[in-house]
Amino acid sequence: MVMGIKPNALIILGIILLATIGLAWFQYLVFGLPRDPSLSLTPITPADPKGFPLWLSLSHWVNFFFLLLIIRSGLSILADHARLYWNNGCAPHSEWLRFTPVKVPDDRVWTAKEDARYISPVIGLPGYRHSIGLARHWHFITIPFFLLNGVAFIALLFFTNQWKRLVPVSWQVLPDSWNVFVHYATFNMPVEPNGFYHFNALQQISYFAVVFLLAPIAMLSGMAMSPAIENRLHWFPKLFGNRQGARSVHFLVMLAFV
Repeated sequence: MVMGIKPNALIILGIILLATIGLAWFQYLVFGLPRDPSLSLTPITPADPKGFPLWLSLSHWVNFFFLLLIIRSGLSILADHARLYWNNGCAPHSEWLRFTPVKVPDDRVWTAKEDARYISPVIGLPGYRHSIGLARHWHFITIPFFLLNGVAFIALLFFTNQWKRLVPVSWQVLPDSWNVFVHYATFNMPVEPNGFYHFNALQQISYFAVVFLLAPIAMLSGMAMSPAIENRLHWFPKLFGNRQGARSVHFLVMLAFV
């Protein structure tokens, strides 16, 4: 399967990456290395979380299992029309990303079935070609268990003191996480706090984003792709621009999870 990405999308991605890393190097070369926030972590108190309880470890493994099924079945669904768009029209050559070498012909009718690509069953679930029906069954059967595990995880997180490890309690986490990023980007490794008690600022905000931002966006963008929901709630897909925009966001969230 050949991947193709629009030059504009590649340029935007490159600019974002280079600008972020370049800004970190600029700060390092002009102003010096910022102070490592991990050096000023507050001392451990009896109220702080210590270690990782059994429920936390189990929920992570359960999450990994169901997320793997969701991603694999999602890749099989994607392979049935291996092109991503930001417009609802899906006109030929308007995709911003494709996973197929096939070019849509302009001189005849081109159906979605012809556009389906083979995906190995080692990667996709169930894999093969034009297996979108079974792939959707796997996807939708797995999602409720993934959500239930997530709800249980969040409930236990706040029922215990484990939330303190994951949830920032001050906006200071934003500049602190940037300072940690500057250390990483300029190959000056920051002091790693004892993960048994603390995460550094960048780790904390990353974990927080995965649980409280990526998961809801994945759920909402998935719902926005539903024709039934669009027919009932016309405004809902517009949260992502349109249904195809939601599909693209759904794919990008999958990459972020990985």
